[in-house]
Formats: sequence, structure tokens, C-alpha cells
Amino acid sequence: MVLRAKACKSLALHSKQKFDFGLPTDPGHWKENDLPLKELLQWEKEGYPEGKGYVEPEVNPSLSNPTSPLEVACANLEKFLAKARSDSFDPANPTNILFKGDRNEIDKIIEKWKLPSIYLDFLTRFSPLNVDIYSSNFVIFLHLYGTSDLLKERRRFLEPIPSEYIIIGADGHDVYVMDLTKSDGFDAPILYRGEGEDNFVKYTDSFVKFLGKLCKK
Repeated sequence: MVLRAKACKSLALHSKQKFDFGLPTDPGHWKENDLPLKELLQWEKEGYPEGKGYVEPEVNPSLSNPTSPLEVACANLEKFLAKARSDSFDPANPTNILFKGDRNEIDKIIEKWKLPSIYLDFLTRFSPLNVDIYSSNFVIFLHLYGTSDLLKERRRFLEPIPSEYIIIGADGHDVYVMDLTKSDGFDAPILYRGEGEDNFVKYTDSFVKFLGKLCKK
């Protein structure tokens, strides 16, 4: 099974066909019914044509030429993430990318929360796509939330999270939230609560400062 899954991944890579779309990057995690046999047979009938491959997520050009504090923080984070991508990158399952947020998801977020403008700008222009940050600052790694993460049902953390706190990242059962009650309309402080703890404590005064701390080893 694993050998067949690896073969499908190799065929997808060399033919630029999308046989592995949406499937785990590690073929060892594929299930038997994940094997794209119908697609492979159709590909054979067509004479094994080369496909168009995967289109990389759209990134904001300001990551290469930042000017505002938010852009500078995101550009520094992008450099940090680029190193992780250079070690392992699967075009079928892009990871560690800051990309243009989905407009439909952004609209749903606006309907659900009154976010500080800088965080909404971040989600619109630099939404994290499967971003996991490994550093000595975190117990395991920090999963930085993007638009899709925000709209999913809240994770079942060991202790409840007040509705006025929006989860922006998680390190296992440790959670990082934005305190919307302290928002000035532009920014808001970031709070932290460790696993098994009852209370949240201030982590940074602002979201931009939070982004800056992510790149420190």
C-alpha cells in the first residue's frame, strides 16, 4: 500500500498531474481508498499527458518590499518560514506560507467578529496557510491560525475560552488569544494560557509585537 502511494506521489511530481491533491504529504498516511486509481487509468487512456501542476498560493508583493510595521513583521516571518519550506515543500499540500486570504472566509469572519483593523489586514493579505513554527519559545510548535482555522469549531482545550477572546494560535494545549475587549479598533493585546492553567496572562501589547516574537529562536 505504502509503495503504491509513493508511486502515485512520484507520478504526480514528474508528470505535473494532480494525483495527490488533498492527500497527506507522507504516503504512509494514505488509506487504500485514497489511491487515485480512476485518475491514473484515465491518464493512461489519454496517453500519459503532462499536466499543469499545482498553482502556488498567491502571496502579497509587500513581503519583498515592506514599508509598514505590519509588512515588516510579516516579511521577517516569511524569511523564517522560507527556511522551513526549503527543507520540505509539497505543492499538493502547501505549508508555511503567508498568502492572500479567501474573500468568502474574510467576509464570514467580519460578520462573526469585530476585529482590530491590523489583524483583519493581516488575515486579508498574509493569512497563514498551514503555518507551524518550531522554536525554543514553544513546547511543541505554534500553529498560527489563518482564516480557515478561525472559522472552524473551537478546539476542545482543557479549559473553556471566553467568547471575547479570539484564538490566533495554539501550541498543543497552550493557547494564544487576542483580547477583543481591549481593542482600540486598530490593535489589541495578545494573551497566553498554558495547559492546565486557569488564567490568561499578557504575552504582548500588540499583534505586531506578537509576530515579531515568533521569529526569535
